[in-house]
Amino acid sequence: MDPIHYCRQQVAPLGSAIDYSVRYLNDDKANAVIALYAFQHAMHDIKAKCTDLSIADAKLTWWRNEIDLVYTGKPNHPVAQALNDIVTAFSLHQQRFDNIINATESDLHHPDTVHCTGEMQLLISQVLGFSYDKTLEYAKQLGLGLEYAAIGDTTLARQHLSNAQTTLPIIDHKTQFPGLIMAAITQRLLIKPRITPLRMWWIARRLRRHA
Repeated sequence: MDPIHYCRQQVAPLGSAIDYSVRYLNDDKANAVIALYAFQHAMHDIKAKCTDLSIADAKLTWWRNEIDLVYTGKPNHPVAQALNDIVTAFSLHQQRFDNIINATESDLHHPDTVHCTGEMQLLISQVLGFSYDKTLEYAKQLGLGLEYAAIGDTTLARQHLSNAQTTLPIIDHKTQFPGLIMAAITQRLLIKPRITPLRMWWIARRLRRHA
């Protein structure tokens, strides 16, 4: 299976929030964003499905090797293969992927402590492009907001998503609109846990028109 097709099946099926967030991007950027979300999904999958810490640790070690291969060789997993096509094109730093793996490990070994990093949105912001360094603070806040929403901490999710929206420089709205779409859809889901694909499409279209 084509690596990007695999990634899209995992995280961006038609009518999903990620699907709507990337629809207005060119293919290269859309595929890069989808590949990054697929990597994040792989980490979440380990946390959700591995109850045996030794198995989880083995999987994370395997993923560390896969990320090494993304930068130095030929990775085996379709998500890593998709990343292999984008890390050079968008100058993505390996340390950010390592940080995500390390945070996953910390979550597994210390479940009473939350280890949100915001690293994924920092990677995505680099793919999308930005003019001001302040946009990196926006990306960090957005990433934290989405991560807190994913674990059900609605208070911190709302706080960080609101911070993100007020932090992003106006000039970078045109490139960073996929993150704004994800923030708006997530905020809506925090109010009403189920929304229709049509509603998500309307949110995405409105934000794209005003970016």
